[in-house]
Formats: sequence, C-alpha cells, structure tokens
Amino acid sequence: YVHHGAGIGGAPLSLLFLVQKLDQSRYHPKVLFLYESAATDLYKEHNVDIRILNTKGIIHFSHSEVSWIKWYQPRMVYAFISWFVTAFFFGRRILREENPALIHLNSTPLSAWAFAAKSLRIPVVCHVREPIHSGYFGVRRFLLRKVLENTVDRFVAISQHDAKRLGFMAQTKVVYNFVDFDLFDRQVKPASLPETDPDAKVVLYLGGQAEIKGFSVLVEALKYLDPNIIVLFAGKYGYNQKSNWNLKRWLKKRFSISDTTQAYKTLRLSGNARIIGVRTDVPHWIAASDAVVFPSIVPHFARPAIEASAMAKPVIASRLEGMEELVVDGETGLLVPAGDAQSLALSLIHISEPTRPY
Repeated sequence: YVHHGAGIGGAPLSLLFLVQKLDQSRYHPKVLFLYESAATDLYKEHNVDIRILNTKGIIHFSHSEVSWIKWYQPRMVYAFISWFVTAFFFGRRILREENPALIHLNSTPLSAWAFAAKSLRIPVVCHVREPIHSGYFGVRRFLLRKVLENTVDRFVAISQHDAKRLGFMAQTKVVYNFVDFDLFDRQVKPASLPETDPDAKVVLYLGGQAEIKGFSVLVEALKYLDPNIIVLFAGKYGYNQKSNWNLKRWLKKRFSISDTTQAYKTLRLSGNARIIGVRTDVPHWIAASDAVVFPSIVPHFARPAIEASAMAKPVIASRLEGMEELVVDGETGLLVPAGDAQSLALSLIHISEPTRPY
C-alpha cells in the first residue's frame, strides 16, 4: 500500500481498517508512507508493517475537489516535476526494493506510483477517495485520467459519485468506507465537555480549519444560534493566521478566494464555540454530542457522517453529491444548501429542539 497523507484523517483510518481485515495467513500487507506523521505512529501502535520514505523534495500530484493545486501556486510546476521523478526513477527504485505482488494506492494523487508499478508489470489497485476535479480547462483532468486508465487494473471508489466523476465504471467497484463498530459503540463513555452548561445542546464539528469542509460557513452560522447551542470545533486551527505573503493575500482578495484567517479570529470570540483541538478519542466526543455537523462546500464523502450514524447521532450536512448517499434527509439527519450559513444555523437549532424526531 502507498499512502500520501501527513496526518490522521479519513484516508489513513480507512486504510488501517482495510489492512486489519485482511487474512494475515494469506497476505502480508506493508504500507509505504511518503511522510512521517501521526498516522505512522498510529500504524506502529497497531503493529502494521510500514516503511517511511520521507520523500523530501517530492510532492504528490493532487487534482481532486478536496485538494488540488491552484493556477497561481508555484508548486504546480513542482508537482509535475515530482510526478516524473517518481514515475521514472524514485518510485521504480522503491518498488524494485519491495518487490510486491500487488500495489494498492490509497488515492488518485498517487498516479505516478501507478505508472512506476505498471512499468514493472506489477498489478495496480487504486482507491478513489475524492471526486476528481474538472480544473480550469480540463487539461490536467484529461492527463490524469489517461494515466490512470492505462496503468490501474481496478478502482475502488468510496461513493457512487466519486466513481461517476472518474468515469471508468467497468473497472470500478464502489465500497463505502468502513466503520469499526467496536470503537464507535453507542455505549462508549462520553468525553468531559469544556466549560459548557449542562443543559446546552452540543454539536460536534470534525473538519479543522479546512475551507472545503465548510469551516468559514460554520463560523458564520454561529451568530445565528441560540446561546444554549454549543459547537465543538475539533481539529487543527490557527495555522495560517500569520501569513505575510502579500501576493497570496492580494490574489485571494482579487479572485474572491476565501481566507480562513478572519473566520478563525471570529471563532475565538464566539460564545457558541469551543475549540477542542486535534482528537484521537473521537468516539467519546461523538457520544458527548447531540449531533455532528459537516458543512462541506465541495462534493465530499465525510467519515464523520458515517461515524456519527454508527453511534445513532443525527448529522447536519451539505446537500451535495456524495453526502446525499450518506444522509437520509429528515430521517438520519438534515441536508442544507452548501455555503448557506443561515440555513445551516436553522438546522442546528431544529435538531437541538426537544421535539426533534431522532
């Protein structure tokens, strides 16, 4: 397996569950991490055979709705160079050393590894964890699809929407991400809430300061909430609040590109918000909450949604492809227009009422 992420999120957790479910008497799974991170520590704790490549100077080529390189970012050229280095040199060398019977890529940004594996006649399976981006003119999308079409033997998409966006339906099987019900148990002990009125209604957000996950929209919604509704913000916050790159600021303003810096400042001043930081005990925080919110602004498969559902907690999410496959509107949660802070706030208020149908 090859994994490209640098933290603990849906992709590394889903891969860990997959590896743990393999028949160890028939298969010997080994995970190659491009970077050392909290995810590598997690895999070590579970005694998974791993190799940390520490690929300094090499980045993966991401072109999805969740993560893609903007036209004004210098790293776009760097990503192309990294792709060729991995496909023709670095990736081939690593795979020769490992000599696997099968290579499984944990996401489409690892297309260079598919090219390297195919050149060595190693079968390739690729997970499609994010909807592929159409881009500005479709050039990168065309190139990425061509590489994947010619190098990947089978695709595993985590939603019907992701599969359709990629377009290789005959080569694709949809398998929704797995939830470990032993961890996300309805009877798990709730976490201790920080400085919260015992009668308050608690909503949990697990997206961090990521704009695509609706961070700014949720912060905007805070001003419409009743005082007795508290939103717990889990994840990493404040990491770009001191940016001094004037060109980047000008570009964001000129092209109406959202900046989460101001939203973070507003968050810290809100009486309806509590920042609980990066958590490794997510089930306990879901247990302590009345609902989970995931206001994504792009089509997205949300692991928090399926984890909340496993623990019988309603979900408030954006009405987008992918999310519509996870939340049954009016039954297991509520779907609201993406980017609409007022509608989001009204749904949070509704789901916190004593008469809510959940």
